[in-house]
Amino acid sequence: MIAINQCDKRQAVFLNNKTKLFWVAPFQDRSAYVKRVRPIPEADQAGADVEITIDSVDTGERRQFGSYIARRVMVTRKVVPSPGANTRAATDESDGWYIDLPGLGCRESRSGVTVGFVAGAPGKRDRLQVKRLGTASRGYAVEETTLRTEAGRTTISKVELIEFSEATLDSSLFELPAGYSQALRTARGGFDMTKPDTLGNRLQSHWAELTASAQRWFR
Repeated sequence: MIAINQCDKRQAVFLNNKTKLFWVAPFQDRSAYVKRVRPIPEADQAGADVEITIDSVDTGERRQFGSYIARRVMVTRKVVPSPGANTRAATDESDGWYIDLPGLGCRESRSGVTVGFVAGAPGKRDRLQVKRLGTASRGYAVEETTLRTEAGRTTISKVELIEFSEATLDSSLFELPAGYSQALRTARGGFDMTKPDTLGNRLQSHWAELTASAQRWFR
């Protein structure tokens, strides 16, 4: 899967290079999304307590990347569940160099610390207690190493800057390549990147969804 972020158009174009299909997804405004999310009723938060501690520290070290100055920030996130919690204990440790890219208008997935999805059966959702210690700002990662420890296993993920240039890029890099067709929109509102959006495929998709719904209904 290939993704082209068109920041000026507030959308991402996803490409399947094998099937020559594409799908366009608009950027989601986070503030609007938060307004639409329903708060979890207290009656449904009957699970155990989970303490999440987030510490973000600016080391004061700086490096030059072209006209940008990168700062080194270290972030630790610890998840400590109480007995009976559905959430697993875990520790994330990130050490990286970050720069500010103002004016892009794009989502920067690494611009802050987010609390991940917390597991829980209906009526047994864990209660989160989030504590923030240091509040150093990160930004756009040009180098970053993250160690995640969970259930006795440690995984390492890295971001590495391969090339840096402030030259103007060819605008064609951010446009849809020639020869691609729109992917099939599914009945549930998603998209199938293996089939083109044709009338026959739409009918087949809706029929399959209708059949599956009927089977669930008459079980």
